[in-house]
Amino acid sequence: ESVNSLLDSAMAARLMENRLMPPSVRRAANQVAARQLSEAVASAEPKQLKGALVAARRLQATELPEFAAAVRKYQEVKRLPAGWDVGRMVLHREGDRMVARVDVKDPAVLARLQRLLDLTHRKVY
Repeated sequence: ESVNSLLDSAMAARLMENRLMPPSVRRAANQVAARQLSEAVASAEPKQLKGALVAARRLQATELPEFAAAVRKYQEVKRLPAGWDVGRMVLHREGDRMVARVDVKDPAVLARLQRLLDLTHRKVY
């Protein structure tokens, strides 16, 4: 409880965003994030996994091995496609949604998408 209070105060003071974060705060943030991520992986509950991933991001603890394990477990539990970069999605949230936009420049992919749109388009009057 007291560690959570300390981290909440540090985040409120915007100390977590500072590159000069005291080592003791960094250690506490990593410990809390690692524990939450491990518990979430063990639970295999999508909501708990997403919450732990988001909390780890806010605590700047995305370099922990537990973060990578939680990303893999979330992808498995939610049955997300293998090509989706869930770690990147956590880092680039829009509101309550995890999003990772990728610019598609491959002409073959663009042509296939255009063909799909052309085939499914119908005029509505």
